[in-house]
Amino acid sequence: MDGRRNSTVVDVDGRKNSRLEIMDDRRHSSVEVMVGRRKIRVEDMDVRRKRRAEATKRMRYSKVKAIARQVKRRLEAKDRR
Repeated sequence: MDGRRNSTVVDVDGRKNSRLEIMDDRRHSSVEVMVGRRKIRVEDMDVRRKRRAEATKRMRYSKVKAIARQVKRRLEAKDRR
């Protein structure tokens, strides 16, 4: 991965299938999440926090977990349909 991206793997529930790889693309105020083979963009990230993440080169873990939970809920809702 190039220097503009920062990847974090998160285990949401301790179950193997709930592992999310979160790619923080710092050119945009959004995060790309890999769930299995599916790739999802999570928008609406706080842009100021985004810039701070850019400064430190990584997001705070709690923020990553929050994104992971949000994506997991979205996926479960999609699967129910």
